[in-house]
Amino acid sequence: MTTARHSLWFLFAFSMFLSSVAYTVFLTTDIYKGLTELPTSETVYNTQLEIPEEVLWTGAQVVGKLYRLTENDYPIVVGTEVFETDEDVKNKQHFINLQGHYKSETILGSDGNILRIVFTYQP
Repeated sequence: MTTARHSLWFLFAFSMFLSSVAYTVFLTTDIYKGLTELPTSETVYNTQLEIPEEVLWTGAQVVGKLYRLTENDYPIVVGTEVFETDEDVKNKQHFINLQGHYKSETILGSDGNILRIVFTYQP
């Protein structure tokens, strides 16, 4: 009788162990699926549904463009200031509002090459 009782107890314990392992695996895979959908610093959700007709530049982006001035052979005009050399960038960049927004316009020559880029402040 004790052998049958021990066998039943062992069978019950083994089935509970299998159930807990199966539940843990199921729970872990569901949690993993849920965690992959959480937004993190690597995940970007864009809720903007319409593409704007014109994308504005921030002042910081304009200054970044000015620091690549030597890669290009054309002047960049920001407001009323003309930037043609690295010296211009060093001396005049304080005129640019880093938090402001700027509209970009590319002026092309008759041959299709860029003559200058004009950034206009947008209040």
